[in-house]
Amino acid sequence: MKNFVILVCFLMVLAAPLTALGVDYETIRDNMKNMTDLQWDQYSESLKGYQIDGDYGLISNVKEKNGKYRVEIDQYIYLWNVPKDKAYSLRKSQEVYYYGTIHSVNNIFGRCVINLIYGGIIP
Repeated sequence: MKNFVILVCFLMVLAAPLTALGVDYETIRDNMKNMTDLQWDQYSESLKGYQIDGDYGLISNVKEKNGKYRVEIDQYIYLWNVPKDKAYSLRKSQEVYYYGTIHSVNNIFGRCVINLIYGGIIP
């Protein structure tokens, strides 16, 4: 019975939704640097829907387009669909704690750029 319980727990971890597992920027960046293009394409596609573990960063910029707000963090994290009041409350070089769900991950001229759907920003 004990082995059965261990097996069930193991299978539950494997079957857990990707958003429950979480990833961090450094892991994604390191994988980008070490993977072939073929491996990276498959890996980066598989990251959609993952939750980025909360991390700290500095606000690089805040932009608005068609009434939607985007916060740029450390020049490589783009946090989309930020509420207007939150967007206006932020300033350049302000340290924040952020989190969100991965929409896309791209290798742009050797720079790992992650687009997140807004989860939260805490100054």
